[in-house]
Amino acid sequence: MPHFLSPEWISAFNAAVESAHIPEPDAPSLAGNHSHFTICQIVTAGPERGDIHTVLEVAADRLHMTLLTDQNASSDAERCDADKTRSCDVTITLDWNAAVALSRGEVSPVEALTAGKVRVRGNVTVLGEVHQLLDAARPYLHDLSRSTTY
Repeated sequence: MPHFLSPEWISAFNAAVESAHIPEPDAPSLAGNHSHFTICQIVTAGPERGDIHTVLEVAADRLHMTLLTDQNASSDAERCDADKTRSCDVTITLDWNAAVALSRGEVSPVEALTAGKVRVRGNVTVLGEVHQLLDAARPYLHDLSRSTTY
């Protein structure tokens, strides 16, 4: 059973969505370029590991998540841009409890945002699109959701 946001969990997420075909939305992209965007996520105060930095990349109809491990970066922005070739369209910062509640479906992204549990910088229109894409990927993530430990 993979622990949420661990390297094993990230691998299981990627394996689950690898064969998923995520359809393009019917409406034109508000984010500008639906075929490619990146979302950096910074989860603060993770148990045993401190802050956890991930990047979710959407390329055409595929999703891929990367766990960033460059702990020597001097800032969150540098860590989320550790290889200096990736820039994030939007960066989401939230604490561990909020990330767990979102993952479990105990709170919606809108509720977490309006309650101030999530901080966002960058192109916020990307968030609506990634929410749609993750909803479309939900059937592929069902087994992972059931087996995830927190």
